[in-house]
Amino acid sequence: MIWVEVRGNALYPYFKDNDLLGLTWATEEECLNDKGEMDYSGFYGRFCLVSTKEEDQFMGVVAPSKTPGAVDLHNAHFPPLEGLKPFNLAQVTVAIMNNPAMRKQMADPGK
Repeated sequence: MIWVEVRGNALYPYFKDNDLLGLTWATEEECLNDKGEMDYSGFYGRFCLVSTKEEDQFMGVVAPSKTPGAVDLHNAHFPPLEGLKPFNLAQVTVAIMNNPAMRKQMADPGK
């Protein structure tokens, strides 16, 4: 698992500035079906980071694609990215939301 901190509000309404996201990478074996083909159906409807061979990275909700071996990615602020062929894929498995009340309590635990 790797941790990333959200910067800005490009992932709103899913996540906000300073939220912490725990990402779990999927291995190639975990994405292969019984026929030896890439199958991302276990990630449909999940918020993921998708890396391409061109080293581009995109975050959004994974959806089925018309393109074999690819996924579509949905984000509230942009049109869907269609036909992305993941080189690596990581699912958000933990999210720690930036909470103003919690920050105040941590700054002054006696209150």
